Amino acid sequence: TMYCVAVLGSTIWTGGFDGLYVSDDEGQTYQKVFDGFFADVFITDGKIYTTLETGIGISSDGGATFYIYDNGLTETSINRIFAVGNTIYAATQTGVAISTNGGNSFTNHTRGLGNEWVNDVFALGTTVYAATVGGLSVSSDGGR
Repeated sequence: TMYCVAVLGSTIWTGGFDGLYVSDDEGQTYQKVFDGFFADVFITDGKIYTTLETGIGISSDGGATFYIYDNGLTETSINRIFAVGNTIYAATQTGVAISTNGGNSFTNHTRGLGNEWVNDVFALGTTVYAATVGGLSVSSDGGR
């Protein structure tokens, strides 16, 4: 079962219960890159972000290496990731974890959420949208 997919050019990344896979031939064949459960993969500005069982993996070299970021995460079981610039948003079971320094540190935010269990997150400017078990929560101050 696959839970996520992201495409960069002709390269497809997909993840699920048994690992993270990559295809460099538009989906004709796939190679397993990592074992484990992967709930999300997100690509922007040449960086690949993925959920790991121990935090967030970030690669800036096309997936050759992933560095794990977890400083300040109160929950490492991450449902979804969204990133813009140096700001990373992680939807977790205990709120929205936000990093404004490229993942070096995260701060968990729960104020104004319909429920702390956040399934997905998206940001546009300073407006952050969090899809929670209790409904959609919208913040106009960057999620703080």
